[in-house]
Amino acid sequence: MKIFGNSYFIPKLMVFLLFLTGTVWIELDRSLIVNLPEIAFGNIKLRYYDPLILIIILTIFLKIIKKHKYTLQIFSYYKLWTVLFCWILLQTFLSIGEFGIVNSLGEFRTYYHYLLIIPFIAIYFRLKEDQWSLFILLIIYFSVLLLGLTIFRAYFEYNFRVDSLTAADRWLRSSANLAIIYGLLGIFLAHKYNVLKINIIWLLVFGLVVFLVTVINSHRTVWLVVITSFICLVLLREINIKHIFYISIIITIGVVLSIFVFSSAGIDLITFIQDRGKAFTSFEDDGTSRWRYLLWLQAVDGIINNPFTGTGMGRHFQMIDSQGNLITTAVHNYYLTIGYHTGFIGISLYLMFIAQLFIRFKRGLLKFKTVPKKYVMIATSFIVLISSHIYYLSWEHDIYSWIIISLGASVLISHELKQKIKLRKRV
Repeated sequence: MKIFGNSYFIPKLMVFLLFLTGTVWIELDRSLIVNLPEIAFGNIKLRYYDPLILIIILTIFLKIIKKHKYTLQIFSYYKLWTVLFCWILLQTFLSIGEFGIVNSLGEFRTYYHYLLIIPFIAIYFRLKEDQWSLFILLIIYFSVLLLGLTIFRAYFEYNFRVDSLTAADRWLRSSANLAIIYGLLGIFLAHKYNVLKINIIWLLVFGLVVFLVTVINSHRTVWLVVITSFICLVLLREINIKHIFYISIIITIGVVLSIFVFSSAGIDLITFIQDRGKAFTSFEDDGTSRWRYLLWLQAVDGIINNPFTGTGMGRHFQMIDSQGNLITTAVHNYYLTIGYHTGFIGISLYLMFIAQLFIRFKRGLLKFKTVPKKYVMIATSFIVLISSHIYYLSWEHDIYSWIIISLGASVLISHELKQKIKLRKRV
């Protein structure tokens, strides 16, 4: 398969570089081995993927200026997305007077740049061949590059030891662990529908490695995503007796290996899981959960004080800890983040847009059941849409989820617009 073939080489390269630079910034930037130089213009510090985001903005803007028909149809097809994005953009510009252009645009870049991925992929990946090749590219990235980076850091920085891991310092961050789960999900569905040839032994080995990495990294939100994804697969009837047998093998071997790894570091696995599970059973006894709870209460106060339009972009959410110290941080709940920045209007538009995606993906599953490649892409996007919004209960956002969701949206948009063209020709 030609991953980078045909005229859509540059858009595919852009998506790949967006992932790569994002991973470099998020993962290698905190590495003990690799010291990455900062990119700064005066007091303005840039992230490695900022130039790519700027290029995406410019390409979409030029398409709109030139009144590119397909681009305008995309905005019309997803009217809720268009209204949501315009509202967030308006709030950003209105905040410049109070917080300055750097702070306002900085918060827009940090929390809402992913929204631009949806029209970008829809514009440049409207052919089924390009959509499928992008799907394969994402699987390779998630499965090979991210997992390889995890093993690299685990060996060279931690010597595969787990006793030195803390809440702030693990083999990889939760968003990268999330992407690896998505890679396994995509491979499973593609293998099941015979659109990706992979030996079952290799699939089981990959599943086992993902299981171990996910247990050892102990991101509780990622554990929730795994459970949610599995439930979705069951409800979609994608899991049969054979799959349950294979999953049982992975879990059994994974648990045995996990016990060995933790025991070698003097840690009891059951006690470790119980301790991490306090967030769900008794959050007051868990430091991280208690800290998040304080964040959420103060975010809710900000929303109550500015219910309709929010506090704006650029305030840089701050909290007072139990010792009275002022801490500048993120809200660690994406729903509260949107409400805090853009008020009830913003969060209502966002939830309506997500509901629209949910409904359209669900219809797409029925429509493309006999078209394996499209079904696999839609099913993966549908599960990622649900799972990621469980993840967002205790995190801000992640670009990995939105690339996959945007790909699924592109499959639906291109199909619907082609159908409309055919109907017009018949008339």
